Amino acid sequence: MPAENEDALRLNGYREGEGSALEFEHAREMLRNAMTLTGLGIWSWNLTTLFVELSEEVFAIFRQDPAAFDGTVDYMFDHVLHPSARKAFSEVLHAITLGEPVGRREFRIVRGDGSDGWIRFSGSIIRRLETGERVAVGSIQDLTQERLHDQQFEENLRLLDTLLGAMPNPVFFKDRQGIYQFCNDAFLEMIGVPREEVIGHTVHGVAGSTMARVYAQADADLMASGGSQMYESQIRSSTGVVRDVIFNKAVVKALDGTPLGIVGVVQDVTERKATERHLRMLHQVKDVMLRMNHGIFEYPDLSVFFGDLLARLLELYQDCAQGCVLEIVDTDSMRILRSIGYDTKASGDFRLKLQDSFNWQLTEGRMDRVVLIDDMDVVRQDAKGEILLNARGEAIQSVLSIPVSDGEQVHWIISIDSTRKNRFRKEDRLVADYLCDEIPILIRMFHLHARTLSLSRTDPLTGLINRGYAEAILDDRIRTARRSGAALQVAMLDMDGLKRINDLHGHLTGDGYLLALARHLEQSIRSSDVLARIGGDEFLAVFSDTSRADAERILGNIRTSFAAQDVECRGITFRGSFSFGLASFPEDADNRDGLLHAADRRMYEDKGMRRDWRADQQTEDAGR
Repeated sequence: MPAENEDALRLNGYREGEGSALEFEHAREMLRNAMTLTGLGIWSWNLTTLFVELSEEVFAIFRQDPAAFDGTVDYMFDHVLHPSARKAFSEVLHAITLGEPVGRREFRIVRGDGSDGWIRFSGSIIRRLETGERVAVGSIQDLTQERLHDQQFEENLRLLDTLLGAMPNPVFFKDRQGIYQFCNDAFLEMIGVPREEVIGHTVHGVAGSTMARVYAQADADLMASGGSQMYESQIRSSTGVVRDVIFNKAVVKALDGTPLGIVGVVQDVTERKATERHLRMLHQVKDVMLRMNHGIFEYPDLSVFFGDLLARLLELYQDCAQGCVLEIVDTDSMRILRSIGYDTKASGDFRLKLQDSFNWQLTEGRMDRVVLIDDMDVVRQDAKGEILLNARGEAIQSVLSIPVSDGEQVHWIISIDSTRKNRFRKEDRLVADYLCDEIPILIRMFHLHARTLSLSRTDPLTGLINRGYAEAILDDRIRTARRSGAALQVAMLDMDGLKRINDLHGHLTGDGYLLALARHLEQSIRSSDVLARIGGDEFLAVFSDTSRADAERILGNIRTSFAAQDVECRGITFRGSFSFGLASFPEDADNRDGLLHAADRRMYEDKGMRRDWRADQQTEDAGR
């Protein structure tokens, strides 16, 4: 042990003459053991002789042979210190020579076996009791294991940081005060906020106020329970993009159980949710299409059809309380055919040139494409035409436009509108594409049904309604007259001389005769009255809110005017006429069959009274 070590023992009560030699040796052995256990060695530097002494423990730390030590400071520079530490060590030595305190300094060394090590160098200046010489004494502690441990810890931290940074899932850590202390790149990318605006801030400074309150309450509940937490929520980025997520959070605790904060992993389930929403929406849309297909016969025209379709679609799209169906007219302009959630007058007055519509501009004239607009403010900047506000005076912010064709050309556009930006998602476009394919099928079904219905209700030659449909209408008019007490007249008409025309000039000429009377009757009675062809040469007329005298006058005038005009058909010119009979509800009968029978009987009475109109006269006229 260097003399300075013994000086240290004497300073602690073991001066010569105080205590036995055995006690002194015992204390010195205790000191040596303590130094060995703590990796501590002793050094001294005589500032007068410049002689350096090092304890055995120091040589063990250096892994150097004590026999090679020459007692000089240069030994440290030549055999111990790492080149990067030599300048700093020189500064410490210079400070010692000036009498300044050494303090504690750490240096990198190169040990005797070539391995790197670290030491903590500390000391102070004392004066020897015997000689009065100033001596710098101190300790050298082996920090190699501690430094290696710290280095390994830092490497592990870097590895962990790298792993977390490379994870596709967003990860974050908040301390007990809810302040973000860590987050990976995936988290920053998801929320669209730079790192410096996250680290050191609470969720209130990162998320919107509404979502921040939700997150903060969830964190408070978790800290109170001290366990883990999983829940579904949404994250809205700084650009307004909404992501569906699942939060997995847990409380991080110290060894003594004290909560340190919350670590969270965010699972982005946007695509999964989108698929679920798409399938659910597609199922709902298919159900709408199926229901409308089953009820296609209930729509009197396409306007009512589109109004019902629009209402059903708006029910499926949340946050969309308004929409309209635009119709392309005259190939170059648009009007609103049906609307929901818009001012009725403004919708009725709306007109727009096709090429001024944003559908045309955004698709460069490809009107058969679905248009999805997330921010209408951008469109308004370049809008050439009017963009309506909704009935509450609010501006539309998001639009989903669905073109509808008749199978060949786009004639309509269904617009689903929202007052919220970024309302629609990718799956909404997919559903819109499905509608583009399915709605034209419904329209073809509508037209097919309308045609089939027309064929089932109308006479193919004259285009007038047929007997079956006419009787159904007559039943309805009787019920109405019974409730209201209004007058109702039923007339049966029978053409004069049709059989003779057919026999002399053929059925095509007879058909011309039928058509001539049918057109004349159509032009002569009100559109609210009923006119039908119910047999070969028989017609039925129903007059609502009309007295018997007025009905007789109307039919008499029609017969007179028809008899005065020439009928030309296939190069033959002739004149015709008809007989008729009237029945009044409820005077003659209070049901359909009774009225038809009474009118038919009177029609034959009228024909008998008009025998002076001869077929010979008709034949003579037909030969002219």
